[in-house]
Amino acid sequence: MKIAAVNKSSLKDVDIITHTCLPFSSHFEIDSIRLFIHWSQLIKYDYEFLIALIKAEECSIGYRAKYKGFNILISKKGITITGSISNYFVGHTNTLPYSELRNAIEKLGAELSIDLHEARLFRLDINNNIITDQYINAYTHHLFTHLSRFKRLEQVDGVKFKTNSKELVFYNKSKEIYEKRGVVADNWFRIEFRIIKDVKKYTGLEKMKDLYKIENYHRLLNLFYSHYIKVKKQTVSNTDFKQYKSKKEYANHLMLKGVEAKGGDKDVRREIEQMDSQGMFTNRNHKYRLNRMLDDLLNTNSLTIIHPLAVELNRKFEKFYTSELKNNLN
Repeated sequence: MKIAAVNKSSLKDVDIITHTCLPFSSHFEIDSIRLFIHWSQLIKYDYEFLIALIKAEECSIGYRAKYKGFNILISKKGITITGSISNYFVGHTNTLPYSELRNAIEKLGAELSIDLHEARLFRLDINNNIITDQYINAYTHHLFTHLSRFKRLEQVDGVKFKTNSKELVFYNKSKEIYEKRGVVADNWFRIEFRIIKDVKKYTGLEKMKDLYKIENYHRLLNLFYSHYIKVKKQTVSNTDFKQYKSKKEYANHLMLKGVEAKGGDKDVRREIEQMDSQGMFTNRNHKYRLNRMLDDLLNTNSLTIIHPLAVELNRKFEKFYTSELKNNLN
C-alpha cells in the first residue's frame, strides 16, 4: 500500500511512507468506543480541571467538547467519551494492534485523570483492513447484497447493513482518508462491525477492562466473523452449459439472466421490499418465500459462482481472522 500526503503541513501526526511489506500493524483493530463513567466512580474528581483541559462549553445537559478526536460530554449522571481509540493512539493511516489497546486506554485515562479501565462500554467497533488486488472502487457496492434481519443501505463509498443495535459496513477507506486527511493510500478496503447498543447483551462485556481478557476478544472476533460469513455475496452466471443436467436447470439459468437484467440480486431484493411496503402481497410469507427462492437460485452450484472479487475478500478475511486468533493466544 502506497501512502503519500497532499498537504504535509496539516498532517503532523502522520508518517508519509511507502510500504514494501505488511502495510498495517494489525489487520484487525478495536476502533470507535463509547465509555461512560458514573459520578459515583469519580468521588472527589476535579471536573473543573476536565472542563478547562478540553475547553468544554456549556450545553443544555451539561458541558460538551471535542478532545483529540473524542466527543466528551459532562452531564449530571457522569462523563461520556466517544471516539476512535485507534486514531487517537496510532493516527489515521495505521491500525491499533490488540496488544496495544490497554496502553492506548491508559494513555487517554492519564491525560483526563480518569481510570478508564473501569468505564462502562456502550459502543464497540472492530474492523478488518484489506489491501485489494484490483482497483478499490470495484469492491465497494455490488459485492454485498443481503444480510438477513439487517436493512441494506447504500452509501457513497460502500454499503451498510444495519439494525437498531448493530452495523456491518463495507467501505473504501482510501477514499475516506484522502477526503478527511489529504492522504493517498492505495486500495485500502475496510470491513467494520459496530455494536452501537447493548454491548453487554451481544458480547458479555460490561467494562473496558473486560476486553483485555483474550477470551473476550476472541468472542468479539467470532461475532464479527459470524456476521461477515452470513452476508450474501454477489454471484455471476456460470456459462458452462455442459453442467446443466435438465431442462429445469436451463429454465433456472434463464431466470437468473432475468435477475441480472433487472440489475442483480440487490435490485431484485429492493423491488421485493417495495412491493411488500406497498401492500402488494396478500400474505406476509410471500416476501420471505420470494427471497428464499432468490437465495436458492443464486446458490445453485451449476448456475452460479461467487464473484471473483468476493472470493478474494473471503480468502483474505479468513486468513487474517485465523492469524489474529493464533497471534493472540496465551
